[in-house]
Amino acid sequence: MLENPKFSNVFKTEAKEKIGKSRLQIIKFILICFVPFLYGFICSWAFWNPLTKIGSIPMAIVDNDNPPCVAYAVKKTGTDENNLLTSPFVEYLHVNNASTCQEKSKEWFNNNPNIDKNIYKLQYRFDSMVNLSVTNNKFYNADAKSLELEQNGMTIKLNYLQGDETNFKPADKYWAQLQVSRGFTENIFKLMRAVGNHSPTEVVKSLDFLINNMPQFWSTYKQNFLAGQVLYTFTQIKTALVHSTLPEVLGTSMFWAFAKWDETTNVHYLTGRDFSNYLENILLLIGPNTPIGRAVLNYVQDNYPQYYDITKKVLELIETTGKQFLDDFVREIFPDLDAHVTWTQYSEKAQQVIRDWTSLNSSIFQIPVHIQGYQYGEYGIGLGEFFIAIAMWVGVLMQTFIFDRTCRIKRAKWYQHYFSKLLLMLITTIIQTTILAISLALLGYSKLGTSFALLYLWLLLCSLIFTIIEHAIWFAPADGDVGKYLIVIYLILNLTSGWGTFPSFMQAGFFNVVSVLTPFKYAIHGMGNIIYGIGTGEGSLIQYQTEILQNMGILLIWIPILVIISLSLTYLWRQKEQYGTFDIKVLKNVFVKNNISINKNVYRTLNGLSEQEVEIVKEQVLINHHETFEEQKNKKIKRMEAKFDKTRNPKYLYKIKKIKAKGYLIDSEEEDRDSII
Repeated sequence: MLENPKFSNVFKTEAKEKIGKSRLQIIKFILICFVPFLYGFICSWAFWNPLTKIGSIPMAIVDNDNPPCVAYAVKKTGTDENNLLTSPFVEYLHVNNASTCQEKSKEWFNNNPNIDKNIYKLQYRFDSMVNLSVTNNKFYNADAKSLELEQNGMTIKLNYLQGDETNFKPADKYWAQLQVSRGFTENIFKLMRAVGNHSPTEVVKSLDFLINNMPQFWSTYKQNFLAGQVLYTFTQIKTALVHSTLPEVLGTSMFWAFAKWDETTNVHYLTGRDFSNYLENILLLIGPNTPIGRAVLNYVQDNYPQYYDITKKVLELIETTGKQFLDDFVREIFPDLDAHVTWTQYSEKAQQVIRDWTSLNSSIFQIPVHIQGYQYGEYGIGLGEFFIAIAMWVGVLMQTFIFDRTCRIKRAKWYQHYFSKLLLMLITTIIQTTILAISLALLGYSKLGTSFALLYLWLLLCSLIFTIIEHAIWFAPADGDVGKYLIVIYLILNLTSGWGTFPSFMQAGFFNVVSVLTPFKYAIHGMGNIIYGIGTGEGSLIQYQTEILQNMGILLIWIPILVIISLSLTYLWRQKEQYGTFDIKVLKNVFVKNNISINKNVYRTLNGLSEQEVEIVKEQVLINHHETFEEQKNKKIKRMEAKFDKTRNPKYLYKIKKIKAKGYLIDSEEEDRDSII
């Protein structure tokens, strides 16, 4: 009766066969042991703390506010009608530069018959309030043309764009933008003058323009969903963009509205007395129950009800705390009400006072926010781009476990073998992707409308390219298991560097470099262009089509490179499978030894061999390999024997025994069906 084997023997046999059988098996086992390390460590490293690099996201203040040329007449003496807000003669001239502004202003002043030249003198301004506020900000870097602010340990860089610089392409080059409209400065001046002149009609007119052209915070999901979500929800970003810019605009507007030109020192200045007298009068005119206040509230309620509450809140705030703010503001900046205060002296103090006035910051400077693609803001769609890419890649990877690399037609050409396997996988991929698309439509992607059809076509293209890439990697090594391992490693690089979560430039520098070589990056960018570009109806369709074609072109580059490499290696492994070797010299010697005539060259001869001759060639090659192996083994034994005779060290006897026990192994097809050999 046969005795049942012990479990320990069964385990030892299995472990020896699958782990310790050969050096290759040991290497495979070690590599498998490192897979969790590679995935866990690299992913943790890649996404360790990307928010610290959020300042790397391209952001900008887009100043479309064309500087108005404001020409006005002020009295040569006295405290009345001595600044822009109280001047009875004002003209807004639209010119392109300061010199033209000066020329046109003089022309207007000299040709205006209503202005008494003995009493009044000319003053003019050619400045954008936003430009003055930004470029005179203590955080402004003139060399880089940007505001560089420290927010909770992060350096946030806000590029400042004006003039022709605002005509950048594409429109989402800067992922977060504070957009200032044309005519912003001019209408601030007009509004301040209208209030001072007790003119509700003009107040409403200027207010209408400012409401319709209010500075807007803009961001996008198109480039990267998580980055867009962070820009939308991360308060530090909007604080940096809004609270570091707009309060300065208020302070700047106040200075230049009252500024006068000192002809002796050639600088602009103002006095605290002019400033204080005007603002005290204003506080009496713009409360919620004054004629101007009621006109403003009625207008807002009729035309912009969404802004009614905040407008009323601002008017009430000015009425209740405006006097206290004014007293504090004037006392801080103008210790001497009659002293001449220049822009440099005023700016540093005024900006800090306004910035510290928390209630004003939180109540007034709440600007509209628009994020491109907000209608598809579900995480299932935004992060779904990443999950879809993973699904397509893993779907192909799973095929390598179902379809082995064995060639079942002995006389099949190497390229027939390669492309027959590839075609089978491509057909399977089309079915996989179609099922995936149907499930996504049922899940909620159908809200994309006609854009979903474009998304399906893009997914189909990407999945087919993924299939060609993975098939090429799988077929390249002699051992299919090694190919699968390389596919998994490449998957890890795509997971960490492929823009699926955060942009690669927010990660460690290594991943930003590697991202160029990850297909996920371009597949996800294409999905973003369709979902958050074409699907939203915003921006230029030509722009999105161009970007999609660019991403497709980059993806297609992988195909010829990898297929050529893989085909070349497949040719070698297929030749070794059929004839035992791909060494031309060895084959030529076998032909001669077995009296097989060579037809022009070895390659043509191989193609003309009969099945019997093929078997003869392969058998002879294997015999030659075995003889070579035995010769090398005997040489090693003789070297060990010589060393033993010389040293009498027992370790050489052990080595001789080990070398003699080593036999010549031929891997069979049944043993590893996923190996071509």
